Amino acid sequence: MGSYARALSITFRMFMGITSHGKHSRITLNGRSAIRVLPESGRVRATVMVVHGMAARGNEDPRIQVLASAYAANGYEVIVPDYREIRGLRIDPGSIKRVEQDIIAIAKLEDRGPVGIFSASFSGSLSMVAASGKAADRVRAMLLLGPFGHVMSVVEHLFDAEDRDPYGFFVVLKNFLPGKSKKVQELRKCFEEAALDNGLQRSPRLLPARLANLRVPVRREFYRILNDAQYRRKIKDQIMNDPTVRKIASRIDAISHCPDIQASVTLIHGDRDNVIPPGESRLLFDHLRDQVPTRICLTPLISHGSPQVGMDLPLRVHQVVSAISFFLKQLEGR
Repeated sequence: MGSYARALSITFRMFMGITSHGKHSRITLNGRSAIRVLPESGRVRATVMVVHGMAARGNEDPRIQVLASAYAANGYEVIVPDYREIRGLRIDPGSIKRVEQDIIAIAKLEDRGPVGIFSASFSGSLSMVAASGKAADRVRAMLLLGPFGHVMSVVEHLFDAEDRDPYGFFVVLKNFLPGKSKKVQELRKCFEEAALDNGLQRSPRLLPARLANLRVPVRREFYRILNDAQYRRKIKDQIMNDPTVRKIASRIDAISHCPDIQASVTLIHGDRDNVIPPGESRLLFDHLRDQVPTRICLTPLISHGSPQVGMDLPLRVHQVVSAISFFLKQLEGR
């Protein structure tokens, strides 16, 4: 089976949500738990380290299980470390060091050598930064879904866009709402609860009970941020000019680390992504394409929104499969 056929199988399994393949176990990396999934039979073609997204279930997210099963069914070992701070919706530059350490540790396991990286959104950009330092020569290929080049551009988008994604907006406010007062801490907790209600699709939602127990001025402030566009712009300006936020942004901006990337990079981005605009992947592509093997695919099939089905569906699927095939070829060193 060639790389295109394997990529087609992976794509089909992921869209169908198939989780029926692979030998699952747990290992420890740098003192942290990781899920390991191996093919049920045959040789292992290569190892893919998956850096889970900013979702409350972390490496136990059902989407991760589908992904691991899809790759294992096609001959790949998958290792998914758990990052508590990312699972906790916390934007922490320290995650970069932990991902870097895990890349190096996995590459040393049984002398397997350079590995592949799969990640998405915020974690995809962190993974790119992690693969630009001490671990640069331990990564052969990266497949990133919807990453950002500049985090502040994403913050601005989430505040200004009419169709902004509420989950991403809540996560930004949980992390970056300026101030250290008790009121700000209470508001940050509210935005965290709102993000969890949204991301976990909790029923009943827990945010209403938290809001009901707040002091009236804090509750009013919460709704003012959500509903008053002019006031929201003021909050955005405070975030954009906050020294602490700018320091974090300078560390996690993937674009500034492009010159140190050695691995091939495959970028797949939803062309209507309302969390991280597709222009962020275009920007990364422009900075990488003359340096390392790079492929970009902008598609409505991979997005934070719902896939769109039309007469050109076969072409759209072909474009995504071709991009994944490129990643597999690079991962296997062909």
